[in-house]
Amino acid sequence: MKNMQVKNTICNEELKEALKLQLKKLHDYCVMYDNGRHEYAAEIALKIRVLLHSTRNSKSLYDMLIERNLLNKTPLFADFRCLNMIDPHEGKFVEQFSSFMISYNVTIVDDPKEQKPMTPTFRCENKYVLWSFDDWWKKLVVCQWHDQKLTRRDVVRILSDQDGGAHVDENIDDRLYALKRNLVSTVTFVINNTSFKIGTELLLATIVRTIAEEVQIVFNTRIVPNLK
Repeated sequence: MKNMQVKNTICNEELKEALKLQLKKLHDYCVMYDNGRHEYAAEIALKIRVLLHSTRNSKSLYDMLIERNLLNKTPLFADFRCLNMIDPHEGKFVEQFSSFMISYNVTIVDDPKEQKPMTPTFRCENKYVLWSFDDWWKKLVVCQWHDQKLTRRDVVRILSDQDGGAHVDENIDDRLYALKRNLVSTVTFVINNTSFKIGTELLLATIVRTIAEEVQIVFNTRIVPNLK
C-alpha cells in the first residue's frame, strides 16, 4: 500500500502575503519591461496567470480569495479599451491586426535614412470601463486578425505557457508563431510623407503589459485594501 502524501493548507494570512508578493513581482517585471527589457513579457504573463487563471489542478490567488470569502465585495475589472461592448468587430472580417490595447510611438526626424520604426507601447488610461471578472477575462476581445480573436486569458496563456514564462514549448500555437515571425499584416501609417509599418513580434507583449496595468489597478485599489 502506497503512502498518501499529506497536503497542508496555507492559512488566510499566508495567502494574503503570497498575493502581495506576486503583485510586487508583477510590478518589478513591468518596470523592467518599461525600461526596454521586452523579453520580460512572458514573466509578466506568468504572474498574471498566477493571480487570475485557475485550472483543474490549481487555483488562482483571486479564486482562493473568493472561495475563502476574504473580500468585502466582488471587484469589477478595469478595461483600458474604453469600449462598452465585448467585440466591436463582431460579425465583421478584420483582415489586418487590430487591437484597442496598444498605442504607437514614433519620432519624426529630418533624414528618412535615420528614421526609427514605429513601436507599440502599452495603454494606460485614466478613464476606463468596468466589467465583471468573467467578462473581462474570458469574453472581451483584445486583439484580432482574420478569423482569430484573442481574449485576455488567451494572450496570457499563450505567452506564459509557450513563450518562456512557465514553459518553452517545442511546438507553439499557430497564432504565436505567426506574430513572432511577422506573418500577420498590420496597418501602415503615413506621417509627413513617411510610411511606417508595425512589426508584429512585440504586439502580444504590449497587450500583456497593458493587461498588467489593468490588473495592478484592480488589485491595488479594489482588492488588497478590501481584504477581510
